[in-house]
Amino acid sequence: MKGSFREVFLLLLLETAFFGVVLLFLLAEGIITILAVILGTIVVSFIIVRQPSISAFFQDLFTSKRKIALAWGVVFILGLPFLLHKSPYLIHILFMAGLYAALAIGLDFQVGSTHLVNFATAADYGIGAYTAALLSVKFGWSFWVVLPLGGVAAALFGFLLGLPTMKTKTYYLSLVTIAVGLIIYLLLNNFSWTGGPNGVSGIPYPSIGKFSFGSSLHIFGIELPFQANFYYLVLLLLFLEFIVAQRLYNSIRQRRTRV
Repeated sequence: MKGSFREVFLLLLLETAFFGVVLLFLLAEGIITILAVILGTIVVSFIIVRQPSISAFFQDLFTSKRKIALAWGVVFILGLPFLLHKSPYLIHILFMAGLYAALAIGLDFQVGSTHLVNFATAADYGIGAYTAALLSVKFGWSFWVVLPLGGVAAALFGFLLGLPTMKTKTYYLSLVTIAVGLIIYLLLNNFSWTGGPNGVSGIPYPSIGKFSFGSSLHIFGIELPFQANFYYLVLLLLFLEFIVAQRLYNSIRQRRTRV
């Protein structure tokens, strides 16, 4: 019992130290501080990798206490806006990172599970985003309506793109999807009804009842900037996407096992 408590304490201490380094990197302003954090991280990682006993110990520790490690990681992720409540821009950066993480999950599923090298992911993203934005601005539709419709538009575009491109072989699929991605970028960047290089402006904030996502949050006596609303929203969407991708991956793997 005492040994288990010691392991949990060490695990939480190591995770907290790692999270502290991440937070220090986010808050660092001077180039010297940033380089020092990066260099220190590289040195520590190199030492751990070069010492098999230390590497094996860390691996066993995090494997045996996986649920605790994940729970503490979730606490840190949810608590980031509280730690950065005086830096709205950093919360915005984290929100954007969440969007790109969602794209990365989709790309990883395509390349890693189906082995389809698709470089038109950004085009799908653009089609969905512009569909949602234009429906919201031009027709005044609710964010919660255009959000799934944007996903449907992106999926439909991907399906139509896949009909001819899936007939190509080897690296031709990569070349075709690269070309399609470039074409979509040029079209969206030059059409007047898409706002050209300025994009779609005047997109209203989403709301839940009387609460607008453009308003700040007040939790535990701390005022969080409105960017925190979008940060938590993208975390929720990331979680749902991860669950769906995991289910699809397991179904594909089970089907291959049966075959």
